[in-house]
Amino acid sequence: MKIATDAFAEDDSREVEKAEQNRMCKEIISQPERLKHLDLKQYFQQLEMTNMGNMRTIIEQIISEFNNPFKDPRQARIPTKSPSISNERLFYLLIDETPRSFKKGLIVTATVTKVLDTKVICRLENGLNAIILQQAILEDSNQKLKDIVEIGHIVTGRIDKINTEDDKRFEVNLHCKKKDL
Repeated sequence: MKIATDAFAEDDSREVEKAEQNRMCKEIISQPERLKHLDLKQYFQQLEMTNMGNMRTIIEQIISEFNNPFKDPRQARIPTKSPSISNERLFYLLIDETPRSFKKGLIVTATVTKVLDTKVICRLENGLNAIILQQAILEDSNQKLKDIVEIGHIVTGRIDKINTEDDKRFEVNLHCKKKDL
């Protein structure tokens, strides 16, 4: 409050009421250029004379807050890709599985989330999306996927392929024919 009133008042002799001090603080936030004529060295000298020299940092932070209200003083974190972790290790960490518990040849259940013309997209129990291609589910080539499965069906399939090469999208392909199961 003292900094705001000093930035407005030309003479330090008059007493300012609390409501007036609040108004001055709001005006300083909207017009921080008024702080430029303050003599900060005088503030720091007064603080040292009263054995409160450790307040210098706080005064600087108050001035900074008036200039940039509500600005986060922390530096933004820029995530970097860690070269020490492989895509395969990242894949298993994300799905909370191991190469022994989730591997090619394992029989899994999945819930159908989307049926397209040439493939079915489903969600495995561990939250991973799986793809069933048309040739991996249809016994007869004259059938259509929309006649066999619908959204919400639970299907059983064998993991045919786990693709961990692309670090932006991991894929699992399933086979659901009777001979594959």
